[in-house]
Amino acid sequence: MSLPSLDAGVARRLIDRLSSDDGFRALFARNPGNALLQVGFDAERHPEEWKALSVCFLVGELASKEAIFAARSEIDTMLTAGLGQIVPALDANLDHSHTLKKSSWVAQAA
Repeated sequence: MSLPSLDAGVARRLIDRLSSDDGFRALFARNPGNALLQVGFDAERHPEEWKALSVCFLVGELASKEAIFAARSEIDTMLTAGLGQIVPALDANLDHSHTLKKSSWVAQAA
């Protein structure tokens, strides 16, 4: 499955808020789907993209604001270029294995 690219404005708002806004970061960690909707992703208009993205934004521990800010150009490219299987590593807990769980937010826009 290839990941869809995000609209450039949505991607930049996401990166800006993840690199600066503690309240938004808490929302993203708790409910990535709602956070993505808050920065302008239109799940009703793009249901297939929403479905693909909803699996990829499960985060155990979010990278620091400073790390996201430092990598903003690379993250922007990953989110907007439609780079197939490459998923931006916003998870700071990369040493642990991940188990994907279907969260309640996944079904919210479906």
